[in-house]
Amino acid sequence: MPVVAVSAWRTYQAEKQREKSSEDEAAAVQESIAGMVVAQYLSLLRSKATEQAVQSRIDLAAVLLRLANDQLKQGTGTSTDALRANVELLVEKENLVRAQAQTKAYSHGLAQLLGLQESQHVVSTESLTAADKQVPEEQQLLTEAFNTRPDLASINALSQAAQFDRKAAASQRLPELHFDGYWAQTGRNPAGALPAYTYEGQIKLPLFTGCRITAEAQRARLAADRAQETVAEPRDLITQEVRDALSSLDAARQELQAGSRQALLPPENATGNFVKVVQRIPVKIRVHQNPYDREVLRPGMNVEVKIRTSSWIF
Repeated sequence: MPVVAVSAWRTYQAEKQREKSSEDEAAAVQESIAGMVVAQYLSLLRSKATEQAVQSRIDLAAVLLRLANDQLKQGTGTSTDALRANVELLVEKENLVRAQAQTKAYSHGLAQLLGLQESQHVVSTESLTAADKQVPEEQQLLTEAFNTRPDLASINALSQAAQFDRKAAASQRLPELHFDGYWAQTGRNPAGALPAYTYEGQIKLPLFTGCRITAEAQRARLAADRAQETVAEPRDLITQEVRDALSSLDAARQELQAGSRQALLPPENATGNFVKVVQRIPVKIRVHQNPYDREVLRPGMNVEVKIRTSSWIF
């Protein structure tokens, strides 16, 4: 058995890192499955929130249509306003149908990920709210991801294993101390057998290996460099995933807040599509019997009427 063998110790360390890499890879697969389920569930909740927002807009459009019809009956509105309100109501109903179809699609996808039977369905009892929560810091999330992501830990373990392989290949030039021993019985018959002990100590020092150690060291060094380069790509991918997730989270939060305030905002009229309502008041004008008035007033003429009531002039 080797007593002092640096190369064997480095090989043992490399195998331990490969074992750790396998465990981290299994954890990464589990986390990937959990991430898919969570993402599908959050998409379901967001689709339900969109459905509720569309339903609120339908209720608002129905109220505006009823108001436009009432104004049309009273003579203060036009048929164009009523038609526009009706079209807006129909458009929102179409949006509701699409939102409901999207919610069912996310529900079926979540049931498939959970492995449910065809007769079982997923019913969400939660709902997203427009709570004003701060978005987490990007640097904090990146640090946590780099320290806890099992896929990155698996790649780091493989990189360390490659480094140990390189050290093991280079350590083959060092002398090794081996100690061996065995025990046996010798004799002509079992009754007269005597125990025999054999002990042996060796020091192995490679003198000429035909460049085998050099070739193995070079191959191990190239494998370590290649493993080190593979670590940078997952880190860039994780950085991009974290930034995309933060952007989506902030956009969803702002969308929910805007949807919750939409019903409280007055309708905008930035395009100038208003209708001017003209009120007609019957006025009687008495003309005194004066020859001059008869010559001045002619049919079809426009006049500016002033009504004096006490001290107010209109």
